[in-house]
Amino acid sequence: GRLAQAQPLEASRRLCRGIAGTDLFEALAQDHRKVLALFDRIEATDSATVMRRAGVLL
Repeated sequence: GRLAQAQPLEASRRLCRGIAGTDLFEALAQDHRKVLALFDRIEATDSATVMRRAGVLL
């Protein structure tokens, strides 16, 4: 849905920031922290709720 559409836009923004001189490694570290937090949220859900876990990824 909306989140899936926002991801390419966010990637474009990060690229533009990199070109503008923002630290790309910090942007990468932030992305990794977001992914790890997402995995923590998935892990915290009940394993019987497969659809809910799948929904977290979308």
